[in-house]
Amino acid sequence: MYVRLYVGARSIPADCPQQIFIIASCHSESFGSIRSARPSCALGQTTNIAYYPASPLRCKPRASRRCEFTMRLLNTSTGVFEEFIGTNIPAYAILSHTWGDEEVSFKDMTTKPTNRSKKGYTKISMTCRLAQADELQYACIDTCCIDKSSSAELSEAINSMYRWYQSAEKCYAYLADLESTTQWRQNLPRCRWFTRGWTLQELIAPEEVYFFDEDWNRVFRKSDKIDILALITGVDKNVLRGSRSVLSVSVAQRMSWAS
Repeated sequence: MYVRLYVGARSIPADCPQQIFIIASCHSESFGSIRSARPSCALGQTTNIAYYPASPLRCKPRASRRCEFTMRLLNTSTGVFEEFIGTNIPAYAILSHTWGDEEVSFKDMTTKPTNRSKKGYTKISMTCRLAQADELQYACIDTCCIDKSSSAELSEAINSMYRWYQSAEKCYAYLADLESTTQWRQNLPRCRWFTRGWTLQELIAPEEVYFFDEDWNRVFRKSDKIDILALITGVDKNVLRGSRSVLSVSVAQRMSWAS
């Protein structure tokens, strides 16, 4: 199954393998505004895209949550990266967030002893702490688990992102601009997390998503606030519940979610 979409005068060729696209509005995100690494799928440099597999994933049942792909995971106890290939991928937690100042990269983690002084390190340490509380030995954090100096690795990571979130045991969504207040429900729709094309798939793909405010207080989980999340994002409630496949929704409707 392949899809042809149009972005202004440009088209996305129908032979782009294994993918359909949701086109999102442009934001100055470090990991969002890119040119596709596939020559046949070239897009404008400032077009944000979110990837969804165009054919069913070759995965085992959700109970096992093991898919055939390669991942670099952070050991939540040792802080050391470990690589896993094929179906030999352990249970892991994954972070969904918006990029900010002083994010810690793979290079920072592996070559710079001062990486802990960066603001972004708090997200890494808190994700590891949450994962350990959930008895998970590994975590996936896109800022540091992907070597973005390697175009090949970055391309593979982009193409695998939906599956990574879908296969995670736990997904933690950190809302950096959601103040720790009893008024969080009123402030929720204004959070930057809901303006990014990337986080749209990170909301849909996991079975469950746990949302945290700026101080890492857990405020709610996806399954408890389906109505609110559907209202903010426009995503079909049954898609958010997982009872309806995203592939059953028209391309036009999916594009409207990201507009």
